[in-house]
Amino acid sequence: MSRRLFLACPVPTVAAEALHRWTVAQWGDLPGVRVLAPEDLHATILFFGDVPEERVAGIVDLTTRAEFPTLVVQAGRLQVMGRTALATVLRVEGYGIGRLNTALWRGTRTWYPPGWECLFHLSDEVGQAESERVRRRLRRGQDLELHVTLARAKTPPPMPTQGPDVAFTLDHAALYESYLGPGGSRYTILARTQVGPVSNLDMPTAIHRQVQAAREGKHPGLIGRMPTGWLVFGAKQVVPGYCLLLPDPVPPHLNAMLPSEQQAFLADMARAGDALLVETGAVRINYEMLGNLEPALHAHLFPRYAHEPDELRTKPIWFYDWDAASEGDPVYLENLRRNLRERLQLT
Repeated sequence: MSRRLFLACPVPTVAAEALHRWTVAQWGDLPGVRVLAPEDLHATILFFGDVPEERVAGIVDLTTRAEFPTLVVQAGRLQVMGRTALATVLRVEGYGIGRLNTALWRGTRTWYPPGWECLFHLSDEVGQAESERVRRRLRRGQDLELHVTLARAKTPPPMPTQGPDVAFTLDHAALYESYLGPGGSRYTILARTQVGPVSNLDMPTAIHRQVQAAREGKHPGLIGRMPTGWLVFGAKQVVPGYCLLLPDPVPPHLNAMLPSEQQAFLADMARAGDALLVETGAVRINYEMLGNLEPALHAHLFPRYAHEPDELRTKPIWFYDWDAASEGDPVYLENLRRNLRERLQLT
């Protein structure tokens, strides 16, 4: 005997009712569309498939011991998932469960809080067929996205251009059992995870704090907003025009990002370097991503010049005396800021 199980975040009651009303208004009268009840709305994290009865108790135990992050999410664009699911893709502030969904399959686990370890053990319980299906998607470069199925339809109806404007908090996950009942699938919750810390709202590093200052327009070196983050001047202008690209939201390192996010961030870094080459007259741009002192992704962009001292010109930038470096010529930096903003069309 087996039981069909999955791990998902229940949508809170108020938000679930709002999503339900929106869905009924859009598709409720269309033939062949089954709108899900508010209590059935959830965002799936792991699908275990058909689990033998003797393994269920172990999965329940791992679920109750797992700690899940509290995240504020926003219902986003609409998308057809699979053949029949009409879903809203959730936008998540920060690198939390949307990225966790992918990290569970990539093995990128070192940067997560200790309380999440049971979640990774839970992923090991996923059936082989489902694991291979997910990994095929990842090999094709298809990102896994956290979503809530709102309705089912044999033939997908026209999709509205704008999805539901509903924000809510997900503060735990639950182990669901699904079974086929009258009118479609029905769900029972067998166990719930513990409520974890608010992982996407804290600012554990100086990089997080700089990003927050840039968002508020208070960063003293702010140049402007790029598609994946903020371009700012370095506080110590060890070479004229030294900049950083700060990703927004802030992941711990490049390998914690989805492939599409990695490509976009590196493309922004190269664009900023192109502009610096032109506007500073540098010979080349040195790019560095370290994160050893501040364990959060950030890219350094150092213009290197032909007129640097001979003993430093061919060496890494860290051979300079950073303690003696100044904040730079304010007139030069203001002109460079203006020129970079214009060349990169920054906001």
